[in-house]
Amino acid sequence: MKFLKDFHADLTEKDLQNMIADLENVVKKLPFRVQLSPGERREVANVGEARLPFIIKAEDYTRLFPSAVAPFMRMDETRDNFNSFMRMASLQRRVDRLMEIVSDTSMVASSQVFYIFCRFYENLQAAAETGEEGADLAVADLAKLFKKATGGKSIEEYSAELKKLSEMPLVNADGNLNGEPEG
Repeated sequence: MKFLKDFHADLTEKDLQNMIADLENVVKKLPFRVQLSPGERREVANVGEARLPFIIKAEDYTRLFPSAVAPFMRMDETRDNFNSFMRMASLQRRVDRLMEIVSDTSMVASSQVFYIFCRFYENLQAAAETGEEGADLAVADLAKLFKKATGGKSIEEYSAELKKLSEMPLVNADGNLNGEPEG
């Protein structure tokens, strides 16, 4: 098992640009795209897991009782929408998992960076105390930013939290979007 202090992320600009292009291609491959406003999102009925069994069963019954299907229901289009919804739900689960992985990895990388630079700040304070030229000015500059970043805490107050960060375990990513090892 790895620990936060041993974490190393090396995402190159080229890799990032390739991933962004891949994501843009996924968006382009959608045969249609809808982007709702926040207000529209609140107004549109969301199917979700709780409503799905009703929809599946009702769709089955439309085939058994076609006399109850009114012309305005346009069942061919409705079935296309249903099938598209089911496919997009599968895609959405994978995208959600990808977002979780990206968010978690970014969080760990930024935590490691913050941890290292907090330790540097402590060392810089020691250098200022021993009279290293210019270190006092750098400490004063960083002190303002550090207090803002930590809600007013000093480095001394934050040291216990830094210790916890340095002991945080990580699980190595296996590259699978579903989080299960290949095999």
